[in-house]
Amino acid sequence: RSAMTEENIFGSGQYQNWVQFFPKIRKDLYFVMDDSWDIPQDKNHSNRNPYLGLCELDEGRFPSFRGTPAERLRQLTTRIKQEGWKGAGGWICAQKAGGYKHQSEEEYWSERLKAAAYAGFSYWKVDWGHLDRNEDWRRMLTRMGKKYAPNLWIEHAMHGHFIRFSDAFRTYDVENIMEVLKNLYWLIGKDCDEFEWNRHIEKLDSGSGVDGKTIKTSQFYNIDEKLTALESFNNK
Repeated sequence: RSAMTEENIFGSGQYQNWVQFFPKIRKDLYFVMDDSWDIPQDKNHSNRNPYLGLCELDEGRFPSFRGTPAERLRQLTTRIKQEGWKGAGGWICAQKAGGYKHQSEEEYWSERLKAAAYAGFSYWKVDWGHLDRNEDWRRMLTRMGKKYAPNLWIEHAMHGHFIRFSDAFRTYDVENIMEVLKNLYWLIGKDCDEFEWNRHIEKLDSGSGVDGKTIKTSQFYNIDEKLTALESFNNK
């Protein structure tokens, strides 16, 4: 978290100048800032701070970008695009920041979506937070995004069936051994009974087997073996 700063993104020191990564392909990539781009440096040590969910470029971390929150974000986005990236994005906590309890969810998030649209911000990685598993809230965010920031991609996480209304599909932050199976489930098995699917996954992990056979997920060393396991699930 402490590393998410203007100096590291644009600086010339060791391990800095992140915007120069992937020179051959960055024209097709979004530069997405992870957790803490909107949190003051002295607050980033805890998951309990009033800035989580603020979605405003922190002035301490990014001192060169000035003005209103929307203007600062627009300046940053422009700078990143000037370095050859397709666009810019950021990690979003699934909750309102502290001090905004008086605002409705619709009012709070519409303001931030409008700021994203003004800034030309391209990507929201909506991750954990108080509402991270609230499907109604996530659907609301997607719906409002289409209205107020139609060019913004909104990625959801935490539950497989959220892919049904997510603009982007996450193929990372999943268990290493089972990542192919889980990704295939979310892509082509999303209309199946998820409880049944997960029951088979748990059986494989425990070694209790499928169709009377004992199969440990640790034995899946390549894509062919994982696809074979997937087929056994579908034929169950």
